[in-house]
Formats: sequence, structure tokens, C-alpha cells
Amino acid sequence: VLCLENPCMDFSVNFRKLSQQFGNVGDNEVCMILEELLTQSKQLENRLTVSSSHIQTLQSVIATLNNTIAERCGHADDGKASAADDDAVKCLQLSLQLTRNLCAGVQDSQILICDSSILNVVIHLIRIVSGQAELNTFESVIVVGLQLLGNVCVDFRIGQDKVWTLLYPNLLCNLLRAKSAAITEACHMILHNCTVRQPDKMMLVCTNEQLVDALWSGILTDHSYQEWELFLLEHVITGGYIHILYPILEVDHNQLHLVLLDCVLEKLGNDSSFCTEPLQPKEDTPPSQLSTGDVMFLAERLQYSLSSVTGNAVGHVESCKSIKRLLQLINMLSVQSNDLKLLQQMPGLLESAVGFLQVLCIQDGTIDSARNVANLRDSSAPEILHSSNSPLYGLKRDLIRLLGNLCYKHRKCQDKMRHLGAVTIILNQLNIDNTNPYIQQWSVWAIRNICDGNEENQEIIKALENRGMADKEASLAGLKLEVGDDGKLRAKR
Repeated sequence: VLCLENPCMDFSVNFRKLSQQFGNVGDNEVCMILEELLTQSKQLENRLTVSSSHIQTLQSVIATLNNTIAERCGHADDGKASAADDDAVKCLQLSLQLTRNLCAGVQDSQILICDSSILNVVIHLIRIVSGQAELNTFESVIVVGLQLLGNVCVDFRIGQDKVWTLLYPNLLCNLLRAKSAAITEACHMILHNCTVRQPDKMMLVCTNEQLVDALWSGILTDHSYQEWELFLLEHVITGGYIHILYPILEVDHNQLHLVLLDCVLEKLGNDSSFCTEPLQPKEDTPPSQLSTGDVMFLAERLQYSLSSVTGNAVGHVESCKSIKRLLQLINMLSVQSNDLKLLQQMPGLLESAVGFLQVLCIQDGTIDSARNVANLRDSSAPEILHSSNSPLYGLKRDLIRLLGNLCYKHRKCQDKMRHLGAVTIILNQLNIDNTNPYIQQWSVWAIRNICDGNEENQEIIKALENRGMADKEASLAGLKLEVGDDGKLRAKR
């Protein structure tokens, strides 16, 4: 709501002066009256006195000035074009600013404005001047008109519906493409105010191809994220619309789905830096800011992406860009007990993560095949793995973190890890790996969760220790693995 508090004078007197003198005096004198009213409108007690006669006066002023501007642009109904000086444009802008302010925090004024013809006149004006070559001359008028439309929508369903009908989708898309930052910001304000508690409208914002191109391509390409852009992004992220918008951005939108994932990571608290000591999932925590539908969608998309990579991961760099972000997101969600329970009910997620881990391990030589992990190979990873900017950088660590969290106090996931031969694969990661910082710590964490209360998995550790293998690998990391009398795995330095 675009309004500030200011000292006021006699509001009604100035409205009477405007009604009596408009059309009888020059535009300059009218501007002076409007400027006084504009100052007075910043006082809430004055806005609360607005009556239908005040709105009728403004309706008459705006309609007359709109016709003057239309003539200037060569669009008068009678076909006569006449010159209008800049005072007419200034008068119109002040009139729109005054009407905009009257909406602020006063629903009675919103109702009166919606019942008048003011909104239709504003739309007519915007259609005329937005197509002019001299857009800069009218830019401020368009912006104030759009702000008026935005204020009419605030917490007012009738206003939301009327403005939406007048703008969506063609005029809104044309304005978003006007290459004016101020006009774009005003459109973002309208979109936010129109879609608050209006899921049907927000669904259209996320699915209309024309609007996706005009709106989201601009927001996600810009990266500077102004106030209203952030409000719209937060609405998508916390309102349960990720699973609606993401698939559309994924197709023919220049990888903007990756930018959306970055925005989600930022909203949840970017987890790109990994601590050396893993945190166990928190019990009885509230669910994340994402809806259950979005959590399941992101997990399913990760599962599909992991399963689609076979052979050499270096040949799937583009897929790994989304995998890296999705892994970070799912790992963040898996720390929340409610979200973790959802993820643990997806057996395909664990299987695809193990399969992709096997691909990476075969690629870098830490295992010879998916089932033969007895010997390590001394080979350097491909050059692309060594860059911290590479989408492959840190993927093994992230996968092991996910697997460890999925096995946290969950017998079915623990058993699945044993059946897939993944216990020994993770044990073979207990070595220094510059392309996967902190992989040792996450591997110990994963083994701890895999073996916690699971005697069959503990027997694997005991057998490997008897052959000296696990002890050898742990010693490379400065660790010693032990299964205590209580059946729990411990790593000691």
C-alpha cells in the first residue's frame, strides 16, 4: 500500500474547490488543488471521510483528462487531434496518485472506486499511452495508474477479480515486456496483490505460457530481485506451486528451472557449505516451508534424474546441474523429521541414489564394479571433477549424506542398503577426496545410521574388520571403526 502519514488540512473544502473549478480554470490551478489534496490524503483520518461525491469528482476529472491525452495520442473518439500541454499530463498523474492514496487501508473507498468507471478509464488510458513511441513521456502516468489498480486489490476480493479481468493476460504481458523497470515493478505489485488467497489466479500465473515467458523469465533472469519479485517468489515457494512452475521452466526456458531451485535453496537457508560434523535429524520439528506436494515432487524429480544417468557421469554434466541442486534441497529437508518420514517412504529414492553413487565410484576408481569393492584403484578423477564450480564436485559426499539420513532409525532403508551392497561402497569412501570435502565424516555418519540396531549390517562391518579391509580404509582417514557391546558402530581417532 503506497501511502505515508502527513499533516492534513481541510480535505472536504479542497474537494469542493476541485469540483467547482475543474474546467473553469487552467490546468496549473487544478494541479495546485490536487497537490494539496494529495498531501492531505496521506492522513488516514482524511481518507476515512471519503464519500461517493469525492469519487465522482475524481471520476469526472480523470475521464476528462484521459480524453485530452487520447486526443494528443491521436485516439479521440471524434477523430479530432489537438495539442495538450504537459500540465494535462501532470494533472492526470496527480489525480491518479490521489485516487491511489484514497484506497490505502480504507475498504469503503475501494468499493466506491470499483463501483465507478475509474478503473475502466485507467485501463483505456494505459492501452493508449503504452503503445506510444514517446513512452517516457507517459511512463509515470502508467506507473501511478498501475499502482492504483494494485491498491484496489489489497485484501479486497471484488477488487482482485475486477483488476484481474481487466488486465489478464494480454495487457499484463504487454506491460511486462515494456522494458521499463518501474512499470514492471508495478505489474509485480498487481500480480502479488491479485493472487493473495486466490489459488486459482496463482495457478494461472504459473501455467499460462505467455505469462511465464513475460513474468518468470524476467524475474529469474534478472537476479537482482526487487521487493515485489521476492514476494512473488515466496508465494511460489511457500504456497505449494513449485511442482506447477518447475516442469514448465524445465522445457525451453534456458535452464530457468535451475535458477528456481537456487531461489528455493536461498529461501530455506542455503546449505552449500557443509559442516564437518553431520547433524542428526531433528525430532518433533515443524515441517519445512515447502508443501508436502512440493517435497514429494522434488524427491521424485531427484529420483528420476539420478536414475537417468548411466555410464560415465561426465557425459551427463547438464543433468548433474539439476541433480546437485536437488540433492542439496532434499538433504536440507531430510533434517526435518516430518519431511524425512516422507522421504523414507520412497524406496526408489534410496535405490536411485545408490545406483548413481556406484556410477561415480566406478568412474573415479574407488570401486571396480557395482558388486566388487574389495580393492581400491589409484586413479585420478577426470579434470572436470577438480573444479569446485563443476556440477560433479561434491556429488558423492551429497549422495552419502542423503543415504545416511534416509537410514536414520529406519530398518527398511538399512536393510535395503545391505541388499544393494552399498555398505561396503560407503566404507570405501573413508579416504581423503579433494573433490568431495568432508566425505569421510559423512561416510562415518552414514555407516553409523546403517548399522544402528541392525545386527545383519553390523556383521558386515565385523567381517570386513576380520579381513582388515575396513580398518585399513578407516585408518587412511585417521579413524578406527568398532562395533561395541551394545551393537552400535563407533568411529574413534
